[in-house]
Parts: sequence; C-alpha cells; structure tokens
Amino acid sequence: ASNPGLPWPPVHAAALLKLGQKAEAKLVVDGFLKRNPTYVAGNIIQRLPASDPRFVAGRDRLVADLRELGMP
Repeated sequence: ASNPGLPWPPVHAAALLKLGQKAEAKLVVDGFLKRNPTYVAGNIIQRLPASDPRFVAGRDRLVADLRELGMP
C-alpha cells in the first residue's frame, strides 16, 4: 500500500490516488495545503528539475495527480 511516513505528503497523496484511494488522497492534499496555503502544483517542477524524459514524464504525472486532487 502507501506509506504515510513519506517525508513529502504530495507524493503520499499521489500514491494513494494511484491505489484507488481518492478520498484519503484528497485528505492528505487538503491537510498539506492547510499547512502550506501558498503551495501550488507548479512548484513541483521547480523542486524536481530534470531533463531526462522519463523523469519529466513521472514528474508531470505527479503534478497532474495533485491537480486532480484539488491542488492549484
């Protein structure tokens, strides 16, 4: 399953979404945004810069998943 001890909640939320646990994933994102109200999914591109196409594709899936969960 997913590990709630992951050091960065957005990754945990995306993992939960992929596991089909959208409601729980939404709670994780909502809690993260409550603690970090100015955070937007686009910040992930800055936090995880890359040029390798496989890495970029994974990062883009993460951003898309988080936006699906309500992260601006």
